[in-house]
Amino acid sequence: MFYFLRILILFFGLFKFAPPAMAENFSTDMVVLTGQCSKAICLPPYRREVIYEIAGSDSGNSVIKRLKAAAIDQAQIWADTILEGDYATDYKTRLDKAVAFFYGGSLVAYYITYSEGAWDTGTCKYDGINDSTLTGCKPGRIVESVYLSPDFSDYHFVEEDYARFVAY
Repeated sequence: MFYFLRILILFFGLFKFAPPAMAENFSTDMVVLTGQCSKAICLPPYRREVIYEIAGSDSGNSVIKRLKAAAIDQAQIWADTILEGDYATDYKTRLDKAVAFFYGGSLVAYYITYSEGAWDTGTCKYDGINDSTLTGCKPGRIVESVYLSPDFSDYHFVEEDYARFVAY
């Protein structure tokens, strides 16, 4: 009997060190965050801080370098999505903006916007091989945004932020 009680006490003691059985995942947390924060402001206890903008930000920061690498990784998905349509890009991914979101004092997510120079090939006679045939195509950028977990292991997309062509 004593052995059984020791095992039971040990078992219940583990609960205080284990995450809750119904712990939220990153996407669920981001649904809550997007309900509390717009593109410009957050309701307390959330807050947002712009940490990078293409013009005038320090790109030597290690976090910014990781965010740029994440942008390049995410843009690779476009080959199976928007680029299957009437668009071609220059394959030069650019981090346009990065925002850090906090809950109280804790970082909960990054929100990055990235883009590539692009052409609407439905408006010209692009042959898919020769870049000179892009002449006459409507120029612009393919732009997309995504939420990243603080450790860069999870991504969360919001439908209105999916890749889209923005003409010049």
